[in-house]
Amino acid sequence: MAFPSCSRGSLAVGVSEIVYIESLKKIQLVHLAETEEPFEASSSLEKFAQMLSGQGFLQPHKSFLVNYLYIRHIGDNEITLTTGDIVPVSRRRLAALREEYMQLMQKKSPHG
Repeated sequence: MAFPSCSRGSLAVGVSEIVYIESLKKIQLVHLAETEEPFEASSSLEKFAQMLSGQGFLQPHKSFLVNYLYIRHIGDNEITLTTGDIVPVSRRRLAALREEYMQLMQKKSPHG
């Protein structure tokens, strides 16, 4: 996936490297698996959601997109990621989020 307008100039990363995307108004912080500091991208979260549709990204909150591969635990109001980061979950999205996550995990499983 290419990020032409970001804090590091033009950047191309694999979708599987994206842990989560956090929206801060007009700037999106893209958190990658192998880097400590996120980079800024000027696209909207909605645009990212469209680009990543069908690729295992869940939206637990209006300001976050999360790659399901990095989810360690889904609690009642937050997600714990394998990186140790915590992402909020809105109450109204919780049931659908858990359902989507289970469906993705079943697709991933060789026995599912």
